[in-house]
Amino acid sequence: MTVTSNPMVEYLNSLRTQQQGSNSTYIHEARRDFLSSLQRESPWFPDENQLYVRTQLDALVDDLAEGTKRVRLLFLTGDAGDGKTAFCAALARRLGFEGELQWETVIGPWQIIKDASEIDEAVLAALIEGQLQESPARGLIVAVNEGRLRRLFRGLTTEAHGLWKEIVEPALEGWLDSERAEALDAAMVRERVLVVNFRHRFHVRTVTPNLLATWTPTSLWEKSPACGACPARSRCPILANVQDLRLAVAQERVADVLAYAHFSGQRLPFRRLQAVLAMTTTGGLSCSDVQSPSLADGPVLELLPHRFYNALFLRDDLRTPVAVRPEPMARSFAGADPGGFVLPPQDRRIGNLLGPSHEDPRWNERHAIPVIEAEAIRAIRLRLNPGGLSGDVRDLQTDLSRLTRSLRRWAMFVDDVPPDMSWRRALALVESYAETGNAESLQRTVVEGINRLHGVEELKTETITGNQIDAAGFRTPARQVLELNLGTDFLCGLRRGPSLPDAVKPYLESAPTEIHLTAWPREMNVDAALLRLDARLVEIFLSVAAGFAAWQGLGAYRRALARFHAHLSASEWRAGHRPVVTIRVEGKLYGVSVDDARDHPRLRFEGQG
Repeated sequence: MTVTSNPMVEYLNSLRTQQQGSNSTYIHEARRDFLSSLQRESPWFPDENQLYVRTQLDALVDDLAEGTKRVRLLFLTGDAGDGKTAFCAALARRLGFEGELQWETVIGPWQIIKDASEIDEAVLAALIEGQLQESPARGLIVAVNEGRLRRLFRGLTTEAHGLWKEIVEPALEGWLDSERAEALDAAMVRERVLVVNFRHRFHVRTVTPNLLATWTPTSLWEKSPACGACPARSRCPILANVQDLRLAVAQERVADVLAYAHFSGQRLPFRRLQAVLAMTTTGGLSCSDVQSPSLADGPVLELLPHRFYNALFLRDDLRTPVAVRPEPMARSFAGADPGGFVLPPQDRRIGNLLGPSHEDPRWNERHAIPVIEAEAIRAIRLRLNPGGLSGDVRDLQTDLSRLTRSLRRWAMFVDDVPPDMSWRRALALVESYAETGNAESLQRTVVEGINRLHGVEELKTETITGNQIDAAGFRTPARQVLELNLGTDFLCGLRRGPSLPDAVKPYLESAPTEIHLTAWPREMNVDAALLRLDARLVEIFLSVAAGFAAWQGLGAYRRALARFHAHLSASEWRAGHRPVVTIRVEGKLYGVSVDDARDHPRLRFEGQG
């Protein structure tokens, strides 16, 4: 059989970082030649400009090309895959340059170093020193990772070192308050030096729908010469994914999952974001896979792992009938996977779909079941009915579980949001505070969770109790319990950062993702203890408020809580108070104090029967 191949599928799979074979085309420098090869085979395929998705960084490209942003030195810094080289290429194209960027490219008023790792540090240092002259011949743009940038400035002159302390180093910090951001902005404007730190980007909400809209128009799929002639079109999971991902609600829900990972501490550089969305769209398949007998003529359940709602959460290699390697980033989405959520109303609805019926399956009055899923439901119905060909009962149980998980996931992307999904509530609390600064709901949730971990039964959401029981999970209550009486309750607040200087703010989609709970002794002027908050920890606090108050449920966050409580205790000591520590062991009490009378203070235990 002749395979009909859609070049758009090849293009999307080229963006993935984890294909089965060697794949270098997700690197920006290899992209142009690959696109040219696709266009030679399929002249209707869009060119690079048509596939380009604008972001706020393109406003900086515009301002630099038009001369409205006057800078003599521009540093682009961030992680691999953040888009630094792509930015340099976009500016060069805007200035009329049509070739491939070299390690150094001079065009018009700009000298562009697209990747500082390709140039000797001594040469780069000389270029930067030259830009510190009062009127350099042209502006210099340097794309450089943070580690190399730090090493570079260590060996520069005193003048450059002043630039480092005043501009570059503050721009690299993860935390910057509004006052320091204003000082940084004034220095950038005065020195005409700009540092754009891509790590401060939060582009998930804007870029996700724009990428999916660019990848899914009908002209590239149903109305294209490739899909129009494809014999597997009616059962193609790739085409089904494309059609579903055109829906605004599906794009929003995909962005929710990605935002949850971001606010749980996992960055999504542009390259990684593209890779995840490409995997979600194609399900890891090629056109030849879809048209192969193993999928085209095989059981419909074998198509479900490649549907977008399953592909997004794929964490382990698929080996049969088609080998697919997941994107590593997918492991960060596990907490948002609805396949493991038991929601009784939803599961009852799935059970009704699988009951005896001669009607086409339908989710509810607003949502029809997609074609592939409807075929899978009918196939399972036949196997569940008395006298049906169920085959091996163990296979039936496995297939029924797979279908149930698939329908749970599908429903999350199209139906109303179930109120019981705690990860969504946690994300809403954290993201709302990051964007608006409204701290009340998030602060009350966190403070209540901490107090309930310490055995406070009544609702207490304003201050943290001074009597902290089993702080940070000291062993288990059945064997040993540590009680820490700090003598006073602690006032609380929230703070967020970083604040961006006005010189950079228009060019980065950003949200303050460094969020801390602050706590300090009532009526005492001491430094506040800090607890770093993320969406996952807030989700745990929500579960604690719901009654799951065992310290073991904190997992890896127990250490963070232990440090937080140590800081609370230290603030009491600095204020002149002596916290009272008690250890309960098998019905006995041991008071723990510090003997200050000796040259070398030591702990003193006093037992009680």
